[in-house]
Amino acid sequence: MAMFRKLRTRLGLRKPYPGQYVTMGRKTHGVDCTNVFNATAEAPVILGSYTAVAAGALFIAAGEHPTSSVSTFFVDSANITKGPITVGNDVWIGSRAIVLSGVTIGDGAVVGAGAVVSKDVPPFAVVVGNPAKIIRYRFGPEVIDGLLAIRWWDWPEEQVEAAMTDIRGPAADFVSKYGVLRSRLQRATAGQALALLPVHRRPDHRSRRLGDQARTRGRNRTGCVSIDQA
Repeated sequence: MAMFRKLRTRLGLRKPYPGQYVTMGRKTHGVDCTNVFNATAEAPVILGSYTAVAAGALFIAAGEHPTSSVSTFFVDSANITKGPITVGNDVWIGSRAIVLSGVTIGDGAVVGAGAVVSKDVPPFAVVVGNPAKIIRYRFGPEVIDGLLAIRWWDWPEEQVEAAMTDIRGPAADFVSKYGVLRSRLQRATAGQALALLPVHRRPDHRSRRLGDQARTRGRNRTGCVSIDQA
């Protein structure tokens, strides 16, 4: 089996495996061993689901050169890193962008072509340039908060496919529709869970029972209310 995989790779029918220290979520594509440099156990590359990486993008997990030493040449640069590279869900990374070690790119962010990302990118931010800087956010704060709460990328694939028309539509409409549905589902689930509890374990029943016990303790042996409870 391994021989056939190597043959397919040489023929261009299969992209080289990115390595054991690269983790990708569902449907994420565009990452192979040609655009991940020096990923290690201490500096892995982690990508979420539904993230697209364009041709020529590069993740430099380790291999930096120090500038404080006498020379930048006589160093073991392969082990120099700022930590893992973490890319969220539904991220778009443009052609020939470079992501340096220790960087976290938030959900829904966009990295422009040729950008050099040396600092963290917030969710749904659009960054361009060298060094990469935020030029705008894809949506307003309320829509961003809604999308981060809904987290459609964590849905089962069947649910994602069923909602594809909405996912391809305006973000505000999506949040309005699925944010309301999410709140209703949470309330319904809580109500169903409460209904399934035995009567003696329901919060309202327990509070009444505790009140009855307190009143009972306030009575003396003759059945009269004590002075402090009168």
